[in-house]
Amino acid sequence: MRKYTVNAFSKIPGGGNPAGVVLHADLLKESEMQQMAEELNFSETAFIMASENALCKIRYFTPVEEVRLCGHATIASIGLMKHLKLISDGIHQIETAAGLLTVLVHPDKIMLEMDEPNFFESMDRHLISDSLGIEVDSLLEHPSPQIVSTGLKDLIVGVKSLEILRTLRPDFKKITDISSKADMAGYHVYSYGADGSVYMRNFAPLLGIQEESATGTASGALAVYLYKYGKLPKSSETTRTFFQGMFMERPSEIEILLRDDGINTKVFVGGGVSDINSLD
Repeated sequence: MRKYTVNAFSKIPGGGNPAGVVLHADLLKESEMQQMAEELNFSETAFIMASENALCKIRYFTPVEEVRLCGHATIASIGLMKHLKLISDGIHQIETAAGLLTVLVHPDKIMLEMDEPNFFESMDRHLISDSLGIEVDSLLEHPSPQIVSTGLKDLIVGVKSLEILRTLRPDFKKITDISSKADMAGYHVYSYGADGSVYMRNFAPLLGIQEESATGTASGALAVYLYKYGKLPKSSETTRTFFQGMFMERPSEIEILLRDDGINTKVFVGGGVSDINSLD
């Protein structure tokens, strides 16, 4: 067993979202993985083990519970394996609780296929704005706040300006209660820059994460949400870069790839890694 920290969705040292990565975790009990994740105290820690059906199997733990999938911890894991020359560039599959997922390993980035998009209920605008400490008319009128999943269920919420996004005053108790009742991970709040770029903040206190600097699964959910409601152009292949972590002084760039064959839409999220450090 070997422990590392890796920053995912980062192009510069100190940017991105740090994850714990544990190699050769096959002999660890679930309780030991949970304890280790709590001790490392990252938003997620990935545990890599052997798989009969894929490159590897990865399990993901927040400080308080196991989750089905984590985008940034996967990018960190595959980036670490590439750094250690355990894998080469190309197309690989990984085994997760969300199923077998495809990973595209490029010279400068890793792209992870997310789970099949699923759309759930819309949420009351007054309830959501109150929990974010803003007026209801600060929310974008369309699309409405809605729960979407590409691996984990997140509430996608649009606000009208970057200044509103920057000055949110989240009530973490209210967000925790709403997230628990709706059986979702948390809120993924977005707005647009002057050039139309997408900027995001993520709050998941139910999972022990007050705010996260880069969130792959929620970014995938946001991408398919914007695509579904015509906020991204319809095409057989659409690429974008989303931005997160700028208000936490951990700038993150999350690359999005949408593939639409006219029947199904697949979403990939990815980016680079930095700050690889051994904890042993």
